[in-house]
Amino acid sequence: MPDPTDSSALLALRERVRTAVADKQPLAIHGGRTKAFYGQPEQGQPLDTREYRGIVAYDPTELVITARAGTPAEIHDALAGAGQFLPFEPPAFAPGATVGGMVATGLSGLRRQAVGSVRDSCAATLPATTCRGCCAARWASWA
Repeated sequence: MPDPTDSSALLALRERVRTAVADKQPLAIHGGRTKAFYGQPEQGQPLDTREYRGIVAYDPTELVITARAGTPAEIHDALAGAGQFLPFEPPAFAPGATVGGMVATGLSGLRRQAVGSVRDSCAATLPATTCRGCCAARWASWA
């Protein structure tokens, strides 16, 4: 399995977060901004997660996928290739939605009552400040 910490994008994100903490400056963390209408207006310096992207590990037989926060719809393509899908039906309001935004907003479709939400599916979400920044989740279901 590739090392999820082996990324210059992760190091850059981590440094930006550390600088903001040291300077006591807020950050407005975002990816594709497809759900920017949801919640309060952004405040602080923009911190774009889209450079920290990619599927780190995927085992279709285990129904587990690990993806970085800035990973866009390619996650759906990888699952579909194995006849799988995200059971909680995350809404896609526009192209460019990311895994980080999916987890951060917690929005789910109608199956949420039966299969749970995106957060119920996350096995571990580790913030970028811990040098990991991936979400390993039991996300896949058979089509």
